[in-house]
Amino acid sequence: MEEGEVSFEEISAECSLWDVGCWMSAFGDWLVNVLLWFPRKVYELFLAGIEEALGAVPVPDIFATWATYSAQLASGTAYFMDAFAIQEGVAIITGVVVAKWFSRVLPWAISG
Repeated sequence: MEEGEVSFEEISAECSLWDVGCWMSAFGDWLVNVLLWFPRKVYELFLAGIEEALGAVPVPDIFATWATYSAQLASGTAYFMDAFAIQEGVAIITGVVVAKWFSRVLPWAISG
């Protein structure tokens, strides 16, 4: 059973036999889960496709040799990199560059 689903045993233990409101509420929850299954599946497949596409992007050479460059930095430089949030800034800029690349390449790839 997936998260958020309720079994018949749980409903029958919670609702008395003549409590129509409780049974209708349980039926409503079941109906919502059934109707939302398809959009949830589409969203799951969409996210899996994005993950696959981002996984196909090769790592630039500068990031592959980052350990060599960072080992040559002085200790004071590392302190200022932490204070100015350089790591988060590099991650944001890299994300923007990848998003811009996708926005320029994807329309051409889709159209033919």
